[in-house]
Amino acid sequence: MLLKSRGSHSFRESISKCFGRPKETGHWTVLLKCAKGSGIPRHEHLGAGEYYVISGKMEVRGGVENGGITAITGDYGYEPNGVIHDMTNFPEETVLYFTNFGPIRYIDDDDNTAGFLDWQGVLKAAEEGRTKIAP
Repeated sequence: MLLKSRGSHSFRESISKCFGRPKETGHWTVLLKCAKGSGIPRHEHLGAGEYYVISGKMEVRGGVENGGITAITGDYGYEPNGVIHDMTNFPEETVLYFTNFGPIRYIDDDDNTAGFLDWQGVLKAAEEGRTKIAP
């Protein structure tokens, strides 16, 4: 499971729409609806990423209270290629527009690979009928 929560909410269930042509470009853009209390485990960006918080609140690397970033409604953020960050939390229901220009590598506390998310994984979620693909 790539999006963790206290309930049964999964990453794939968070993707409400996939934009563009990821099969042609390798990068992917999604609209995420993240449940309150869900989070994205420790990971490394193997391509730069950009996000825009449409509504809600996202705490990256523990949020501003812990030396990280707290993004709220209307905030834009950029994650450079190669950046590693610990758990990203959603303390309230959050809608996030997110583009990544390569895969994301999920890692454990010892930097061992725990999984990947790339354009193929995003398209698989769409094919399973959980998302809509918009050109």
